[in-house]
Amino acid sequence: MPIKADQLKEKEDYQKLILEHLRDDNGYRIRPADKFTPGLAMDTEMLLEFLESTQADTMANLRAIYKDRLEDTIINYINAEINKPSRGLIDVIKHGVEFDSGYELKLMYQTVQKILLQLKTTTGTFSQLWKRYITSPASALILFCF
Repeated sequence: MPIKADQLKEKEDYQKLILEHLRDDNGYRIRPADKFTPGLAMDTEMLLEFLESTQADTMANLRAIYKDRLEDTIINYINAEINKPSRGLIDVIKHGVEFDSGYELKLMYQTVQKILLQLKTTTGTFSQLWKRYITSPASALILFCF
């Protein structure tokens, strides 16, 4: 969409335009700032939604073990792993976390390029493939924003 010279007067106008573009053209979800937990550096609701949509069986198994403490246990465990000197944020995102019970939760999946190659059809354009990717469960790909 073309922008007129006098349309963007304040930094908030730029921010709003960028967010609208990400939402409308790229499938991002705009979340209120209060959903982000600064002490954990994550949106825990998005994290749990990602885990439920991508690893429902593992989540069900963990729910059977941890019952009503599941969400707090997962968040605290991930946070503890991130804060270990031997791990850190990137390692935890890349390799996921394994619980004492042996169940593993992945926090990242294949790159967008690999997923798009898997979705590719002989008649699909990039735009069509991207829309298929964005609406698939794997699109949650770290969108919970560490």
